[in-house]
Amino acid sequence: MSVAIAKKSISKNTVLKKTIEITNDNDNDNEDASDASDTSDEYQDCITQSKLTTPESKENIDYEANKFILCVLKTQIGKTFTAIGRINNELEQDSELGKSIHLVFTMNTLLNGKQFSKRLESIETKYGKGSVVILASKYAGDYKHVSKREELQGLILNKKTCPRVVVMCSNHTRYSDGVDIMQVLEDNKTNIKRAFVYYDELHQYINKEVRKQIEEIHNFNITTAIYALTATPDKIWQATGFWSLLKLHYFDDYNDENYIGFADMKINTMDNYFSLPYIKPHPFDYSLKAFQAVGFAHHVLEQHPTILNNGSRVFIPGHLKRSSHLEIRDLVLKTNWQSVVIVLNGEIKKLYFKTKEHETMDAITITCEDEELSNIVYDILTKRKLIKRPIIYTGFICIGMGCY
Repeated sequence: MSVAIAKKSISKNTVLKKTIEITNDNDNDNEDASDASDTSDEYQDCITQSKLTTPESKENIDYEANKFILCVLKTQIGKTFTAIGRINNELEQDSELGKSIHLVFTMNTLLNGKQFSKRLESIETKYGKGSVVILASKYAGDYKHVSKREELQGLILNKKTCPRVVVMCSNHTRYSDGVDIMQVLEDNKTNIKRAFVYYDELHQYINKEVRKQIEEIHNFNITTAIYALTATPDKIWQATGFWSLLKLHYFDDYNDENYIGFADMKINTMDNYFSLPYIKPHPFDYSLKAFQAVGFAHHVLEQHPTILNNGSRVFIPGHLKRSSHLEIRDLVLKTNWQSVVIVLNGEIKKLYFKTKEHETMDAITITCEDEELSNIVYDILTKRKLIKRPIIYTGFICIGMGCY
């Protein structure tokens, strides 16, 4: 078993030397691209089939999906910011090219929808109240909210109330709504001259029906571009037809200033905890698995106590059982009482710390309905003057998207 310690680094890492973006003839700046070594054979075959080894070679290819832009970049590098940057760029060209509208499908959680819409504040500020509209069953934020497609269409058809950006979750109902909204724009004379559609993490939702819907939107005259954002594009490619000929151009204008990747890891192999040969517990023996996870964490901290030095940023995974996360919290605070422990799981999102060694720990509930967890945690650490302490995250094997 190995331990990976992420050392704090703000220098650019070298994991990703090149990113690839699929784009149209406009100089689109979208993102996302997994390391070439991580791409599948299918992905590489599709790139080869498209014959795009250099930007110049694009001129000789007849692209069927000439409005479809697949933006590929590593997780947490900033796909959302790229999408918003693209939206801003297009809105600034409205006076010259015609008024645009932007339909954005976020990941299918209310949290992700709220977090994406939170980043659109600058658009609402610049273009006025109602510039951003949320189409969702529930919403408690500051933007204009509609729960039915018909309400949204009414806003769009009225020049005075037509939004600039519409945010929806990625699900069957909203995808269908998106096609209907685009059909309305296609069939009616409105003040909208250009329409853009954005699919966040498309690989998670792509299926036969969604492909058909995207192709339908692609064929509308009102459609200027469709952006698909993903870190894992393999499922989106197909060997023939629309999904095989996608425009590519090299995209290297990305910011990984504070991105911690594999190149920033210090790997220490520790094979001196479990008895060999190791016998895996029964798949449903959660108690034993949790016991082993916590036991191994204790062993590592005992062997490498400097992991909890001031300034450290550490992730110590627990097991599926939430009780193991609390055991790790107690273990860390016992090892170094000055540690700050952040527990994230389906039931608990709290930050724990002590003011003095023998005092009871304080617990602060982290609420991230309209703000990203990373920003909330930073604010708490700053206000409580805890930023220089060792900060430890624990939860299950990984912390899901939408919690960062």
